[in-house]
Amino acid sequence: MAPEPKTLTLHCCECRTEIDESTAFAFRGVFACERCVRNYYRERPGEVDLELRSRRREAIRLLKHERKNQENLAAKKTADDKRTAPIIAELQKLELRCSRCRAEINVSTAFTFSGTVACEKCVRAYYSDRPDEIELELQSRRKAAIQWVKLNRKTLEKQAAKR
Repeated sequence: MAPEPKTLTLHCCECRTEIDESTAFAFRGVFACERCVRNYYRERPGEVDLELRSRRREAIRLLKHERKNQENLAAKKTADDKRTAPIIAELQKLELRCSRCRAEINVSTAFTFSGTVACEKCVRAYYSDRPDEIELELQSRRKAAIQWVKLNRKTLEKQAAKR
């Protein structure tokens, strides 16, 4: 028996509301809700039904690609986690502080932010108005944090010795 495919969390590109896969419409290369698509075509009422049908078909096609992209990202994240695990274990003993809230964090929970490192809570708060970008930003900032800690390791160790 095949596992049930995981449903994607989609957000309307116009109003940012969360939409279900079954009600998503292709719009400007991403997804939109029916209300926003109808609003876009309000000046041309004769085209609305035709556009909704064609945009729904396009959304179904795009959903297949989106699901495949999500699976690829998950596989890549797993591979990256396996590769960076030994490095993280070695750097785990370094003391880090979030650049925004000054909370103590460790390498496994650090994200690059404004040239230093920050905690996940602060990075999520910064991107709270752009929910589609949060996960991608967290992934890229997570990788960059490990590089940042490697590059600044000696400085961090000197700072820790002074405390």
